[in-house]
Amino acid sequence: MRPIPNLAVEFVAAHEGKRLKAYLDSAQIPTIGYGHTYAVKMGDEITIEKAKVFLKEDLRTAASRLTLRIGA
Repeated sequence: MRPIPNLAVEFVAAHEGKRLKAYLDSAQIPTIGYGHTYAVKMGDEITIEKAKVFLKEDLRTAASRLTLRIGA
């Protein structure tokens, strides 16, 4: 799979809400950054840079799942 372009990360970041302190989302799941949920605990805090790292990882995970589903 190709790497996620920084332009894609910046595009999503510009259109998503961002929180640098963990919060409970509408499903009561601890969430941080641009919707990152993996291994987040209430009380966690991150930087903007870390939020973008998480976003890039989350986009990579989503893209790989789509690739598996469509067989590309």
